[in-house]
Amino acid sequence: VAPATAMAERGIRFGLGTDGTRGDGFRLADAAEFAQRIAYGLTTGDSSCGAGWTWLEHATAGGADAVGLGARTGTVAPGLAADFLLVDLTNPELALSWDVPWELVRRGNRDQITAVFVAGRLRLWHGRPVGWDGRALVRRAAELARTAVERAPITRAHPTSAQARQRSAAL
Repeated sequence: VAPATAMAERGIRFGLGTDGTRGDGFRLADAAEFAQRIAYGLTTGDSSCGAGWTWLEHATAGGADAVGLGARTGTVAPGLAADFLLVDLTNPELALSWDVPWELVRRGNRDQITAVFVAGRLRLWHGRPVGWDGRALVRRAAELARTAVERAPITRAHPTSAQARQRSAAL
């Protein structure tokens, strides 16, 4: 876990990212803040570890800046790529908030995203693609993936979680 709050205090550029399977930006921001709290905050008594804005900033504009794209994207501003989300703030997790950035980090979730815009164009509405059949794409991708995995010479080093559970229950 990088010392992100110390890096932010010193003006060091960084963004949030992962080489793992976390495909939800809200969950990634929450995981980053939580890891920071476990690794550094608990020892110093800092239970906010930079506050919500720190994590949202480094997941958006700070992340774009850190990878050299800050002049093109990362914020909603004239002349920049208009990539943004519309988030429903009326859901139970966010409607009663006194600190929306914190709630987005700690309680934000992909099912609260109403719309996704890329380059100023609506791409997803309530989780569904606009203008093409997303379900058909997923069905076809799943079919091709199953075929590819069945043909691949895969040696599994660890059992699947279901197999591990069965083995554990059998003991």
